[in-house]
Amino acid sequence: MEELLKKLENEEKNIDKETGFLLSHLAKGKVLEIGTNHGYSTYWLSKNTEIVISFEIKKERAEQAKNNLKILKVKNVKVINKDFLESNLNEKFDFVFIDAEKKQYLNYFKKILPLTKENSLIVCDNVISHKEKMQDFLDYISKLDLQKIILNLRKGILISPGIMRLPPRLRTITFFMFRKKSKGF
Repeated sequence: MEELLKKLENEEKNIDKETGFLLSHLAKGKVLEIGTNHGYSTYWLSKNTEIVISFEIKKERAEQAKNNLKILKVKNVKVINKDFLESNLNEKFDFVFIDAEKKQYLNYFKKILPLTKENSLIVCDNVISHKEKMQDFLDYISKLDLQKIILNLRKGILISPGIMRLPPRLRTITFFMFRKKSKGF
């Protein structure tokens, strides 16, 4: 198991262990993940949650993720081999993690909003490292009244203020996180 985790951590498109640790402490309740890849982030998201529903558009990656999660003995995950934008979910989620096609972040975000509960968190990876590929998304959210912080923790993570303290070693990851307010954004 440890050998597989180490291998997955070193895969080029996977999050690193520190990002996984952070996600495992942020994700609660019912989780939606867009971009399963090989299942490494899914593994971390599953640690303190009821269920993770994860979308992966590429069949080979979805099958590999299912196999990896089985080896890692993760049981509270459903990997769906489908484009999230073509899905017809009508469930509500407590936490959403986006780490998929960067040019689609705005479309993902708009589709996700009706699927989030009050006080849900939406975390978007790579908002610094791939900024040029998601500029429309970044421009759009800059105009919305929402709590947000961009953490320069590796590739860029947006996070809501006041919800947790970060250990010093977690200061090189980057992602974007929003907290949904009671009356929407």
